[in-house]
Amino acid sequence: MNNSTHMPALEVSCLNVSYKKESVLFDVSVTVPQGVMLGVIGPNGAGKTTFFCAVLGLIAYSSGTISLLGSPIDGVRNNITYIPQRSSVDWDFPLTVFDMVLMGCYGKLGWFSRPSHDDHQRAYQSLDMVGLSDYAHKPIGILSGGQKQRAFLARALMSDALIYFLDEPFAGVDIATEKIIIALFKKLRDEGKTIIVIHHDLLTAPLYFDWAFLLNKTSIACGPLSEIFTSENIMRLYGSAAIAQMVSIHADQKGM
Repeated sequence: MNNSTHMPALEVSCLNVSYKKESVLFDVSVTVPQGVMLGVIGPNGAGKTTFFCAVLGLIAYSSGTISLLGSPIDGVRNNITYIPQRSSVDWDFPLTVFDMVLMGCYGKLGWFSRPSHDDHQRAYQSLDMVGLSDYAHKPIGILSGGQKQRAFLARALMSDALIYFLDEPFAGVDIATEKIIIALFKKLRDEGKTIIVIHHDLLTAPLYFDWAFLLNKTSIACGPLSEIFTSENIMRLYGSAAIAQMVSIHADQKGM
């Protein structure tokens, strides 16, 4: 048996991040096993994107330790894929959808190697999986919000990564795209991949994720969602207004 499967996908201990002497994250600790779909959940300003950036080595942190698959980020970067928010991309850049997706294999190839015929075939297959085959040779700028997110996912599939980090992939997408995203996440998870998603919707979290990490500048709870998504933890995460929201949601669902 491969012992690497017993290593956590992500292990963070006592992480502290400051910006201009102001604490953004403090004493954040979390362990995420491999092969789960995990939602990182917390209010606006909770430091969720900052947490991603620190874990991925995109920003410096004050103190703490971070390991991915048992190693620092630089040792496993080719096994990690990050899909940022759509607003971080220049969608006016003269690039076709196919070219954007094909770029997903460059991390493993290196910038001085050319994609093979098989890589091109995989790019077309990835586009087909997200329903964008007809847009392969069209400029990325014509895509709608949901289509842009699908293109991001197709590019991520090209990386054949072990861990996928996604920053609010459901924001501003249509229901059809949301269903495609969830189906892909489940497929990747069933293949043993780890999916870590910043998410803000309390209503859909229990439907989408099997694990959750509750974060509000510090760790609130992490574990199987069925165990940690409790009124007490949500109260600690959001406050009493969130409890009222959850009670209302459950009442509506049960027809009370």
